[in-house]
Amino acid sequence: MLPWLEMIPRYERNRRFAVLVCHLDDSGEKREPIVTLAGYLGTAANWSDFEQRATAFFNDKGVDYLHTVELHHLRGEFEGWDRDETLAFATTFFEMVADAAPVGLEFSVLKSIFNRNKSDLKKVREGSPATFCFKGLLQNMMCDEAIQTVLAMDGVDLSFVVESGPRSEPILKDFNRLKAAGAFRGVLRSMTIEDKKKFKGLQAADFLAYFSRRLRCMDKWHPHFNDELAFFQAATRPIAVHSHFLATAFS
Repeated sequence: MLPWLEMIPRYERNRRFAVLVCHLDDSGEKREPIVTLAGYLGTAANWSDFEQRATAFFNDKGVDYLHTVELHHLRGEFEGWDRDETLAFATTFFEMVADAAPVGLEFSVLKSIFNRNKSDLKKVREGSPATFCFKGLLQNMMCDEAIQTVLAMDGVDLSFVVESGPRSEPILKDFNRLKAAGAFRGVLRSMTIEDKKKFKGLQAADFLAYFSRRLRCMDKWHPHFNDELAFFQAATRPIAVHSHFLATAFS
């Protein structure tokens, strides 16, 4: 069986799927060389159950919401915590994520190459690095054998929840264009733009986007690289599958 299809019994394999939902978050400021879009994919029903469980867990820990940069730098809601405490918190959180969403996806773009080639090739309509990330991530999803198998089941389609922000509207516009064109075999259902503080699923996506982008930008000889990589891998180990991709060419 394909790696994460073992999770399908939790999704009631013999019943109609309502919808697969992917929570997406972006990472990367203007000064940084890479833009990243990342998130987790699961069924709407499992996401609903996850939100309730995760909210109860956060309340028990006295945490309102997970902003990964604050967890990483031990500030904000994580001020006074130590690294062992934040790792234990993140690991427990991702055990819950794994029950709802066995697949994590990341797509990053090297901005300098993208912008240069976009100009040289005169592809003005290509949009921004962030919208290219979305289309690349969507293409990778559609090429994944396991995801293809699930989407081929009766009644299955695909929706997205994207964090509100300056990059969200162009991504929504591209999604609507692709949906109207019947792209990707017509499986695209909806995209909503939401406040990250409202959804623990978006906060999980934020964690994946933040660390994926940070580790890609960090020199592997940096004295903290191995520690940060180990923290990320330990925290997200419960996830069945992570798909990572860095686009360094564009044509």
